[in-house]
Amino acid sequence: MIAAGVLVWKRIGEINQRKEYVQTVEELTNEKVIGGEKDPMGCLLSAGYTWYEEKQKCLRAWEEGCENGAWTKMACEKEGGRLVSNIDNQGKCNLNEKDLGKVQGLIEPFICCVSSSK
Repeated sequence: MIAAGVLVWKRIGEINQRKEYVQTVEELTNEKVIGGEKDPMGCLLSAGYTWYEEKQKCLRAWEEGCENGAWTKMACEKEGGRLVSNIDNQGKCNLNEKDLGKVQGLIEPFICCVSSSK
């Protein structure tokens, strides 16, 4: 009888521990995940993603440029482009180049020019 009582008591303890575990998991999953914020298009903002209409996808501006949007120096160069000063060159590409848009993150205003054959 005592052994049966000990087993029942042990089993009740295990059940209570399981209830506490399940309750803790539920509490954690109901809380807002830090860094998991998404914009209306589903882009993960905390990871630096933004929706770009031209490419119809979420992307990081510093990794990939967006036509008619703001480019970074790295993205412009990745596309085979070059930076052209809006001050020195009046913001104009050469005749054999197309203007992909302004470049952000620099003190002087620049645009990204890439060969028209690309």
